[in-house]
Amino acid sequence: MAHPDEYTTRTATKEELALLLDWSITEPGWNISAIDIQALHELDPESILVGEYQGEVVAFITGYKYDDTFAYISYYIVKPEHRGKGFGLSLWMACMGRVKSCTTVCCFAVQAQVDAYKKSGFRADAHKTIEEYVGFGTNSDPLQGALEFGNDSWSVVPLREFSRCEDIVQYDAAANASCAPRQAMIRMLLTKTDGFVATSKKAENYGCVIGYGLISPIQKGYRVGPFVADSSEVAHRLFSALRSITADVSISILIPAFSKQSCRMVESAGFKVHMALQRMFTATPQQVDFGKVYSVCSQGFG
Repeated sequence: MAHPDEYTTRTATKEELALLLDWSITEPGWNISAIDIQALHELDPESILVGEYQGEVVAFITGYKYDDTFAYISYYIVKPEHRGKGFGLSLWMACMGRVKSCTTVCCFAVQAQVDAYKKSGFRADAHKTIEEYVGFGTNSDPLQGALEFGNDSWSVVPLREFSRCEDIVQYDAAANASCAPRQAMIRMLLTKTDGFVATSKKAENYGCVIGYGLISPIQKGYRVGPFVADSSEVAHRLFSALRSITADVSISILIPAFSKQSCRMVESAGFKVHMALQRMFTATPQQVDFGKVYSVCSQGFG
């Protein structure tokens, strides 16, 4: 155990965020997004904490508070040569102290760490397993066949050509109404990622957003998410467009395991389960309607 007087916990500086990305490259199961780290820091600089020992950063953790009811902990890592010294536990306690005012705190845990999180007061929700699927992009035209479906009922456009981003934010909020409010996070991601938007051509709701999906680079390939759609037909077309952005490059997508429509969609494109993550909570989680959710956001935002 290292001398406690030589170890401190504090908020990370912007310059230190690159360390987290560097460490994660060699960490088994980690494949994180620089965009997520940047977004977390811009949304709430105090959400990213570090442990410092003798002037050296030796540990990271993030604890993002969506509001007073919900917080999400992620990116908990200690530099390998400093593990077993109590640094991780001290940083964990500092982070939990920051989010303790929230009604519920959530994290994603690999199966090997589920018992460890239970000792910290988290409980596993057997119905909230998240599966990471991995597949590859295609060389197809992203919008071939997407502009006409059925009786001209909807169309798909690239996110960069869609000027009404606030409509996406409000659509996402309605689709995730049973979740903690995440409008600020979605607004931030829309300015940093690529993607596609589906809008209706029907007279009764012409121009309304009926689906969207974002895609962003991660350390090894790309990640899809968040991804929301009114129907499986819209979701399939959006997913085809998203895959076309990254020809022959690996793509990761995090799917609630019980969302059979999402699983069928990615499996039909040749995607396979890479690993499973357990959603864990400090209190009984609110019942979330995942009916329109085809992918959770990310390991950084939950």
